[in-house]
Amino acid sequence: MTAQTENGGLPLRFSARSRRAYSAGCGDGRNMEEMTAAKKKRKAIGVLIFILINAAVIWFTAMSEYRKGGSAQNFFTIRVHWMYLVPTSACFLAAISAEISKYAVMMKKLCGRVRFKTVYEVTLLGRYFDNITPSGIGGQPFQIYYLSKNGIPAGDCAVMPVAAFINMQSAFCIIAIVMFILRGSVISQPAIHVAAYIGLVLYMGLPFIIILFTLAPVWTEKAVRWFINLFAKMHLVKDPEGTNSAAIATLQDYRTDIIELMKVRGLAVILLALSIVYQAGICSMPYFVIRMFGGHMSWADALATTMFIYAAIAFIPTPGNAGAAEGSFYLVFSMLTQGHIFWAMLVWRFFCYYIYIIWGIAIYARNYISDRRHAGKSAPPPAPEQ
Repeated sequence: MTAQTENGGLPLRFSARSRRAYSAGCGDGRNMEEMTAAKKKRKAIGVLIFILINAAVIWFTAMSEYRKGGSAQNFFTIRVHWMYLVPTSACFLAAISAEISKYAVMMKKLCGRVRFKTVYEVTLLGRYFDNITPSGIGGQPFQIYYLSKNGIPAGDCAVMPVAAFINMQSAFCIIAIVMFILRGSVISQPAIHVAAYIGLVLYMGLPFIIILFTLAPVWTEKAVRWFINLFAKMHLVKDPEGTNSAAIATLQDYRTDIIELMKVRGLAVILLALSIVYQAGICSMPYFVIRMFGGHMSWADALATTMFIYAAIAFIPTPGNAGAAEGSFYLVFSMLTQGHIFWAMLVWRFFCYYIYIIWGIAIYARNYISDRRHAGKSAPPPAPEQ
């Protein structure tokens, strides 16, 4: 997503029980520092694997360039049109500003006032967790937890990330469908077309089901039960009754959230518009990176190619679509001179992936230092010696 990775990843599905636990049980003093030693060890292993995946991807990209015979040239010998770094940065800032504004608008409408530090951190840390968890499943649960931890009412904690997620998926689908119709011929490989169409269906799936369940809950519940029973007969679902109960409970929670949002006049239009700004900004960055490294491609063709690739890798479960994104985006940057592709991809991935990780770590580090300082100031003075 949200919640998604910058665009890739399957739509988030987590149980009603987990959503209620995050929104109702996260403010009772228990926190992530109380994990067991086994969980800490698994987390450490996961972080190590994540680092190794990204290191391997960068190495593979560089080696692919060497095998082509052109090699990844010394960066200082490449002619870089630095003026295109300005619009690339502007696209990123416009995107992240739109996402922060989305949470600010929802908080204002639902809670009556805006806590700017909270909306800033819940947005950036949500993206951070999207990019370090498989299929981007970590962002939305963390955002519910973080909002609850910062005193947002339990109901609103669940509403805001759900609304952000639905609008983000919907905005991507709108832009993708338009570009597939107007610039579908920019991609000649049938396999990418098929993968992109499948990915687009995945993007549309959960928002469509949630909206349909909101408007026609009885019919949608029957349809969900029918599909789950069908998957059970195909041996894709082991416990159809349990799966059906969990799915319906989750949809009912989503339905409650959507009904609450629909009561706020004009909010849905504002959120969708901000989500379109986000998606347009993120998906326009490859065009300016291409121009930065001397390539020539129209903005519309670059945007269409980017939408095809993002949709095609939607079901890749690695954190941040690592591996699939770099490999697939060779198609976007293929018009560049051999030896430039590696650097172009590195710049692009920095703006749409690594920057969120760096930013998230910086927020955690700043909050940790701030908490230590406050703890030091509030500590009682030492008792006088006898």
